[in-house]
Amino acid sequence: MSKIINKYKAQPVMEGEMKSVYENGSEVKVIAGVYNDIVGPIDKSDRGITMLHVLLEAHKEIVLKRESDKQGFIFLFGRSDTLNGDQINTITAYTLSDGNIRIKAGGEALRFIFQKAYQSKNQLHGMDL
Repeated sequence: MSKIINKYKAQPVMEGEMKSVYENGSEVKVIAGVYNDIVGPIDKSDRGITMLHVLLEAHKEIVLKRESDKQGFIFLFGRSDTLNGDQINTITAYTLSDGNIRIKAGGEALRFIFQKAYQSKNQLHGMDL
């Protein structure tokens, strides 16, 4: 039997704790940080963390920003979609360059997690914690 050992305290987030923003065919649930004045239930402001759970309707797009002093990634749960104009694969993760990140759903709705944070010396499997 596998065992996960984590020295960090787990902090579960229940569905009802995340507040949402609805705009232009997207629902953005704020897990951590701030998005359009909505504050997420997890406070990691000391690390500059913003984490969003986004549901994008078919053929809609959203533009998110990653500042140059932060690292960022996106984990996609969709098919036939585009990221900054390039075709993307289904159910995969991408690291993000800085600037505006344009995500567009194809013929189906797209779900993804977007995260950005200050670079940290604490890393797990290559991702900043």
